[in-house]
Amino acid sequence: IVIELLQCSKSSPVATNEFSTIEHLIINHEISIDQLPILLSYVPQLRHLSIGNLKEPKFNRAERGSISLNYLINVSLKLHNINFDDFEILVIIYFRQIQILTIAIQYIGFYGNSTQYLNADRWEQLISTHMLNLQHQWFFDHHYHQIIWSNAAIFYSRNPYRKDYVLYDELVENIWSSRFGINEDPIHHICIHGKNMIKESIDHFPNATILTFCETFEVCCDSIAIDLNRSLPLKQLTKLTIECHRFSFEQLIKLLQFTPNVHVLKLDSILLYRTDSVSIQQNELSKLVSNMNTITKVTISKEITLEKIQLLTTIFLRMEYLTINLYKQDLQPIVPFLLSKSNNKTRYLSSLCISQQCNDLMTISKTLIKSKNFFMIIL
Repeated sequence: IVIELLQCSKSSPVATNEFSTIEHLIINHEISIDQLPILLSYVPQLRHLSIGNLKEPKFNRAERGSISLNYLINVSLKLHNINFDDFEILVIIYFRQIQILTIAIQYIGFYGNSTQYLNADRWEQLISTHMLNLQHQWFFDHHYHQIIWSNAAIFYSRNPYRKDYVLYDELVENIWSSRFGINEDPIHHICIHGKNMIKESIDHFPNATILTFCETFEVCCDSIAIDLNRSLPLKQLTKLTIECHRFSFEQLIKLLQFTPNVHVLKLDSILLYRTDSVSIQQNELSKLVSNMNTITKVTISKEITLEKIQLLTTIFLRMEYLTINLYKQDLQPIVPFLLSKSNNKTRYLSSLCISQQCNDLMTISKTLIKSKNFFMIIL
């Protein structure tokens, strides 16, 4: 099950006689570390857990409990301002059986307990004492980045388990190639924060298949697609994520002409700066991209309108899975358009997920969905 919007209060009861058979749980919405035990008490058969934003305690420190998760073997966490002491309690109580652990740590500032995640002795003690089943392919990934008032710093584990690399400006420019041995590692995922590092990355990442433009990336020129094509192996990319807020759809089209093998596309939003959607559709480059791209899975984080949906379906003719966020008033025109049997542009679309919406949309959607071969989720 995937949870995009979660409400879990401190007063919610811990499960005593009602349990779920869920084995795979993904939480993309934020949840505090002291709310997590309440949720976990309902899923004793859980095997895979992924949390996209695990935050510091809202009420008190992470509490000890009596919940047994004997089947949980795979855990992926993004930690936000959680000190190592609370993380350690979480591991000791709930994660003793895990075989695979992936964590990403974000701290505001580089002080106090944030540095404890770099303490090799604490990790060795925790793993050797409480995570005896953990596979011995450990990968540590620690980022510190302050956009205006500080340099960036990156910490990685030893080879050969590093699969991701993050491109910042400033400090990293001086140390990455000499200290981390980039050319020796099979790095598959490139995350770009700073535009200045694009030209510096020529021939450094021959195995890259995933590219992410992070939220802090500033788009400043129309030649970014050309610069990227000279620096990175765009032709072999299979997944493209754009988290920054000013990446226009026109710039996306220019980039996609170099990425014929991308199957998964994730966008923060669809921005139409200098032209309307019809003009973009009629553009010769857009027609070329529409014919050549192989994108089947599209996710748009921000709210979307019918005009932009029509643009999407024109450019991504092979789209099978679509996740969007929209206002309630836009549901009525968008869903019939997507489900229309006469709409040849959506003939491959089989799954529609509407995220972060109210419960009353479920009632509305039931009156709109008539196709038996279509699957729709409202989260």
